[in-house]
Amino acid sequence: MKVFFEFGLIDILDNKTIYMKCIEKLIGSETGAAERMRKLRSKNDKSLPIPNNVTHELQNDYIEIEKDIEIDIEKDINKRFNKFLSDHFEIIYNRYPRKEGKKIAFRHYKATVKTEGDLRDINNALDNYIKHLQKNRTEPGFIKMASTWFNNWKDWVDYKEASVPAVSPESKATKTIFEDKDAMEKVKNTDPAKVREMLNKKGF
Repeated sequence: MKVFFEFGLIDILDNKTIYMKCIEKLIGSETGAAERMRKLRSKNDKSLPIPNNVTHELQNDYIEIEKDIEIDIEKDINKRFNKFLSDHFEIIYNRYPRKEGKKIAFRHYKATVKTEGDLRDINNALDNYIKHLQKNRTEPGFIKMASTWFNNWKDWVDYKEASVPAVSPESKATKTIFEDKDAMEKVKNTDPAKVREMLNKKGF
């Protein structure tokens, strides 16, 4: 402090406050040229749009990369799924009894088979249709073409054959009696009381 006072850099006021002289020389001051340059830059900055900072640009790049990755993944999944559907169609088409209209059949297949449940259902539908053909001994010419069946395969998912009413033994016996010409002639020439007795013995 004494050295500063001797060199005239500070003054000690009456109230013992220390006043530093030439403070700009001690800490440095803005030159006129620097002041003009600062004002010029400030003016130019106001006339130009504010550029995005580096962090914002990196965020944008990251988002774009994520989008590209998602698109690539989706394309890969679709490609794999289409390959799987194509392979499964070949398997089920080879089981189909009338192989006509394959391209149209595949188009219908792709339009209707979308889920794992659909894959299961179309297999069940084909099983039901084949059983139906076998039970009814359907002639080859009356089997639906593949292009038709694959468009309506869902009709066969829950298909059940119509049940044939069971014929009771009594009905069979009655039918046998009255279809037999000799028996009918005997009935005509027989006393009604004896006919009734005969039927009672048969359990009617």
